Amino acid sequence: MNLDWHARAACRDHPDPDMWFPGPGVSRRAQRAVEICRSCPVQIECARYAADAGEQFGIWGGRSGFLPVSTIRKWDHLTLRPCGTVAAYVRHRRRGEAPCQACRDANARYYADIRQRTRSTNGADLDENSGTDITGGDK
Repeated sequence: MNLDWHARAACRDHPDPDMWFPGPGVSRRAQRAVEICRSCPVQIECARYAADAGEQFGIWGGRSGFLPVSTIRKWDHLTLRPCGTVAAYVRHRRRGEAPCQACRDANARYYADIRQRTRSTNGADLDENSGTDITGGDK
């Protein structure tokens, strides 16, 4: 079983590893562990590991309790997009993080492209007074 993902886990060097193995019931520590998992870059890999290994206790991938392998396998299509993409920009924002420069640039390019397409399809290239296309043609 490949555990390369574990080196990138948000819980890797946490000072309280027992937080991920709470007792019965809901506790603040368990809720905090789930919050940390939800911002983890290897959340899906962690949940897959727990399902494949038959882990029935603890918080894995932001979820507690046993997760059937069939449920985890439904996530196979889910992969986190790398930084420098609009999807990664959105991920930063949802997590309450400041987006990195590569993600900000990707988001800016995306919206600049949308603005450009919107202008050309809404007649933004038309002269407001004459109705003549300022690029050379007629309306």
